[in-house]
Amino acid sequence: MSSKFTLTRYFFRKARSRQKPILALYNSQGDSVKNCADILRAAGDFYGRLYDTKPADGDLTTAFLEGLNRVIEGGESEDPEMSIEELTQAVHSINKQKAPGPDGIP
Repeated sequence: MSSKFTLTRYFFRKARSRQKPILALYNSQGDSVKNCADILRAAGDFYGRLYDTKPADGDLTTAFLEGLNRVIEGGESEDPEMSIEELTQAVHSINKQKAPGPDGIP
């Protein structure tokens, strides 16, 4: 057995031993659940609701966009209206494999 394999196995075993189990969670009704199946269900329900996609309310979207100021690359602010089409195009042009914002990681 190579020392590289042994070290890797050693570090994974150490990392696993540091993990702390989730002993309880609150479900969507606010009840504390403690058995494994209920904890998994509560976590699944939470993240399912968190990442659920629903159509945006047009009035809320318009109200949100009206409160934004456009900024051009030079840092100067413009006031022209931003259309839903422009916002949709900008969102769809974002790389799906990257988080927004500078991070220094290519």
